[in-house]
Amino acid sequence: MAEAIAQKLLADRPGIEFVSAGVFAAEGAPASPEAVTAMADHGLDLTSHKSRPLTAEMVDQADEIFTMTGSHRAAVVEAFPAAANKVRRLDAVDIADPIGGPLTEYQSTAEQIERALRKRFTEES
Repeated sequence: MAEAIAQKLLADRPGIEFVSAGVFAAEGAPASPEAVTAMADHGLDLTSHKSRPLTAEMVDQADEIFTMTGSHRAAVVEAFPAAANKVRRLDAVDIADPIGGPLTEYQSTAEQIERALRKRFTEES
């Protein structure tokens, strides 16, 4: 959801690329039906999304790496210690993974992600 929201928010700024990946993500899993619906509510299409694990190449190419939680940040830094200076939590508080929850949790998470991204993009401008 964060990748899709970020791309939408910065669609008018060419040259910025967002890639979603996870330290513990399985390769090729589709977005959950609830995530697809929550993003459709924002005018975004996740039907072709496939999960992917975070790779050393992705880390090397990234200018910044944002995580949803402090424990995600710690896992990324543990796996890629040289990247510690570019790994930050997206929001001041953890953004909980809504997996397995009802659609309302996905919608709430999407709103939290969007607020955090808007704040980050304002900082970066």
